[in-house]
Amino acid sequence: MSKALNYDRKLARMIRLADGGKLRTLRDASDLLAKKFRTVTVWETLGYAIEALMRAAETGKRADVITATDPIERVLRARHMLRRE
Repeated sequence: MSKALNYDRKLARMIRLADGGKLRTLRDASDLLAKKFRTVTVWETLGYAIEALMRAAETGKRADVITATDPIERVLRARHMLRRE
C-alpha cells in the first residue's frame, strides 16, 4: 500500500512568478499547473513534471522534491511565467 499524497510539502526552492506570485509547496505548483495548463496537448508535455510532483508528494524524499521542482520551473520559464531576477 502506498502512502497518502501530501502536497503540503515545500518545493526544493521557492519559485517566483512573473505576476508576482510565489510557489512554495507542491500544492501551489499543482494548483497552478491545473489552472493554467488545461489542454490535452499541454498535459502530455507536462507528463514528466506531473509524475515527479506526485512522486514527491507521496515519498517526501528530498531528492524527489528536487526532481519535481526542476521541471516545474522549466515549464514555467518556457511559458514566460517566472519573475525575471
